Amino acid sequence: MPKMSRLAIDAHNHFITFVGPVFSVASIP
Repeated sequence: MPKMSRLAIDAHNHFITFVGPVFSVASIP
């Protein structure tokens, strides 16, 4: 269970790191 949550948190962090800048740039124009 802890290993699964760690994996989910890691995936979530990578998702935010990748999608954050994309939405930031997409909202400019």
